[in-house]
Parts: sequence; C-alpha cells; structure tokens
Amino acid sequence: MLLYHGSGGTTSAVSNATRALVDSATQPALNTQPVASARLRAGARAISLAARQPFKTVQREWPGINITGPNRTVDGLRLWPDDSIAPVKLHGIYWVHVPKTATSFGKTVLSYACGWRSFDFNSVTTGNPVRIAENCGGTQHSLQAGENHSWMHMPVPPSLQGTGAGVVMLFRAPMQRVLSASHMITRCGATGLQQCRCCGCGGGIVSEGWSWGWKPETRSVTIISAAANGTRGFVSALGSRHALLGCYTKMLNGIGCFQEYPLTGSHVDRAVELVKRIAFVGHLETYEESVCLFHAMHGGAVASFEIDSKPLKLTPYDTCLLPSGLSDKDPDRRVYQAAMTRYRTEVVKHQGNVSACMAAVRRFQSAWAWRVVGRARGKVQSRHSVSSAEV
Repeated sequence: MLLYHGSGGTTSAVSNATRALVDSATQPALNTQPVASARLRAGARAISLAARQPFKTVQREWPGINITGPNRTVDGLRLWPDDSIAPVKLHGIYWVHVPKTATSFGKTVLSYACGWRSFDFNSVTTGNPVRIAENCGGTQHSLQAGENHSWMHMPVPPSLQGTGAGVVMLFRAPMQRVLSASHMITRCGATGLQQCRCCGCGGGIVSEGWSWGWKPETRSVTIISAAANGTRGFVSALGSRHALLGCYTKMLNGIGCFQEYPLTGSHVDRAVELVKRIAFVGHLETYEESVCLFHAMHGGAVASFEIDSKPLKLTPYDTCLLPSGLSDKDPDRRVYQAAMTRYRTEVVKHQGNVSACMAAVRRFQSAWAWRVVGRARGKVQSRHSVSSAEV
C-alpha cells in the first residue's frame, strides 16, 4: 500500500513509512516485537513530517486527481476499482433524497453523473449541498438539473412512478429517521424562528428540493412546538396534521415528505411495488456498503470524498422519546421492509465486487488514520468526510 503526500523525495520516504506502519499493524503483539516497534516509530516520524503537506494523490493502488483553480480545489482518490475507471451505466438519474438520509449521498450520485471535476465535493455538508449548472449530458434527470435545484428532497414525479427508471434512494429505519428530523428541528427552533434556515419555506433561500415538503405554516408551527417541547412537540405538531408518518410512502407516490396528506393502503401498495423497480436502493445504516453497492451495480469509480476517513457508525436515537405504538401506525414499515429485502438481495448478487470495494475503503481509512500520527492525537479533521453531524 503506497500512500503519497506531496512530491519528490518526501513521497518515497512517506510511502515506505506508510508501508511499514500498515504492515506492522497486522502483526500480533506489536509492543513485544522490537523490530516492528522500531518500524512504527520511524514511520510515525516520517508521517508526522509529511502530514504538514497537502494530501494530494495516491499512486499504484489509488490513482488520484488534483485540480486547482482560482475558486476550486478538488482532491479525489480512486479507491475502487483500481485498474481503470468503470463506465457509467445509469442515465437520467433522479435522486429522491428523503429528509435525514444523508445529504452526503449527493457526492456519490452527482460525481457519478457529472464527474469529479463538476464540483468541489470535499466541501459538501448538510448546509452546503451539491449544486451543478447542467444535467451533465443527460446522466442527471432534467427535472433535477441546474443550480436552482439542491438537497433534492423531491418526490418521485408522475413520469417515473410507473417504471422507477433512474430513481435512486437511501432508506433508514423509519423511527430513527423521525427522531433525527425531530432532533434537527428542535435545535433549529432553539436558534429562533427568524434565524432558522432549515428545510424550506423560509430563510430567504429559494431552491427546489430544499423543502421537506411541508407548508410554510406547518413548518413554523412545528419549529415553535419543537423548541418548546422537543420531540414531543415535533410529533404533536406534525401528527395532528397527518404529516408525521409515511415519508417513504409519500415520496414514492409523488407527495412531499411532511405534506399534510392522509395515506391509504393503496399508497403503501404502490410504494412497495415501486421499491422493487427503482434503479437503486441503499441503506443509511450501512452507508459505505451502500456506496460500494451503487458502483458495483452501475459502474463508475469510488472516490475518497464519497466516504468518511474512518468507518461511519451511527448512534441510534432513543425510541422511548416517541409515543408508544407510533411505529406500528407508520405506513413506512412495509415500505422499509421491502427496501431492505431489495437491498440485501442486491448485496448478495454483487457480493464479489461489494467485498472488493469495501476492502479498498477499509485500507484507505486505515492509511488515513496513520496520517494523523503525531498531529494532536487525531484531532485533525479530514477533508474526505461524510457530513454525519446532522445524521
């Protein structure tokens, strides 16, 4: 594994040091082996010096790209496949970004559709989504093209509800998604309604796909209620308006996530059937595997900016904060079960490539961990990072 920082003689020293570090990490009883310990100390010194330079590119196993300009710096390392850029197979991509299922997935979807050069994907956060001016030659669906679209909290349009062609989605355990939304809105409300810019219908931002699908009045009432009573207030404000539950069901039926809309069994049936036909189903709780599955199914190379510099682990929210029996009332239970069945089936079908991709991801994360040796004990924040703070 050769990890390069900078150029010239330093790169050679660092690559050798990194190799020593990674190789040593696999040996048992590291502290009892003088040779391995010496290699570790020497490697740490070299890495500490090299880490002061920009993390530019990876050679051999991870060919890289580094683009600089007056307004943009893009660093991307091709993690998998390691032989050549796999051809892009999916066209007319329509990303249904269900609220609280990772803005970061836009880095995978839109770098795949429009190329690594189209945006500074390292800069993407919950508050700074991808914005690209064109539809990238048809790889991105025209209904989501242009800089006036962002976040992509857009339900499946009628034209795609029959076939699901090009539709990609991530799913998350329904009650965890509700609790995550509650947590975000409660924090938003604590800043004061006038300053709260979250989730559409306010804050001076006009961008299709920004809103969570609710009316301005519903949003305002929910923010105020959540600020006063936390999760209980969030649930009460939306529940009384038929807006709280069934977000997956709604968006698959062309309805906004928190739109006031009483759902029926027919809506659920249609959503379940559409989950079986859409182009991609991912799972937030296994985010990195989902990124690998997307590329295993549809081609394109996995870039380092698509994943975190360390394995992503979500801490579950306490469901005791929710009213008893709320999960049993949620229309999304069946839809989520169908999505997980589809997801697991696809992982098994593409197991060889998914496993190879995951191995490359873990090697990269291990190598990146060595980079912070001697630098404030890991307090350095990676540019290659999934925006998990709001997950």
